[in-house]
Amino acid sequence: MRLLVGLVSAVLGALAGWFALALTVIAVSGPDRDGGIAMGAFFGIGPIGAVAGLVVGLVVFRKLGFVRATSPSPAEAEPPPADLSRPYAAVVLSIAAVLAAWVWFDLLR
Repeated sequence: MRLLVGLVSAVLGALAGWFALALTVIAVSGPDRDGGIAMGAFFGIGPIGAVAGLVVGLVVFRKLGFVRATSPSPAEAEPPPADLSRPYAAVVLSIAAVLAAWVWFDLLR
């Protein structure tokens, strides 16, 4: 389950980074007649945002995706193992499910 949630976090971060950077470039550059700026932003600059979003998705997963059960007592030498955060996993998997359903519905039309 940890691997699945981590992978989905990374993929969602990559998608968000790709579209955020591409849409930012399109918004800053302004309109054009043939759509060349949009194509260049989406296919040329968007992958840079995807790499950055992938890294951010993994960092957020490492920071928010795990919780410690309890703090270690003085008698214990090492801390208890981290467990997957259920609210974080629920949010990530629900976002992925909504996006998958949206794509599925869009492809059926």
